[in-house]
Amino acid sequence: MKWKYASRFWGNSVGDKGAQALAEALADHRSLRWLSLVGNNIGSMGAQALAVMLEKNVSLKELCLEENQLQDEGVCALAEGLKRNSSLRVLKLSNNGVTHLGAEALLQVLESNSTILEIWLRGNTFSPAETEFLSHRDTRLLL
Repeated sequence: MKWKYASRFWGNSVGDKGAQALAEALADHRSLRWLSLVGNNIGSMGAQALAVMLEKNVSLKELCLEENQLQDEGVCALAEGLKRNSSLRVLKLSNNGVTHLGAEALLQVLESNSTILEIWLRGNTFSPAETEFLSHRDTRLLL
């Protein structure tokens, strides 16, 4: 998907503090449609700030957080933010050390959020059996 208004911060060592600052600045932003924070050493604290941003932001359509260090704690925080978000369509979380616990939190969100079209979880720490099980729970979860 291509969005008219985009920001890309790939591999800039944004970290948790930078993610917090960006989240605060973008919470009420009305024109940003696509945000990429790929490979920026963002952990659970940065994810918590981004989750708060997701609760408030009504324009963001795609959030790319691949190759960070979110792990389950960060993904669970994002899931909480998604419960109150009605604009995000694509969330990319590949290569973040996510286990079935994080995936379960996202599946709970997908039960009530019909706006989300795709959540990417490729390259995370799922066993073959977990991948098989999760892949049948919701087709929007891309393993």
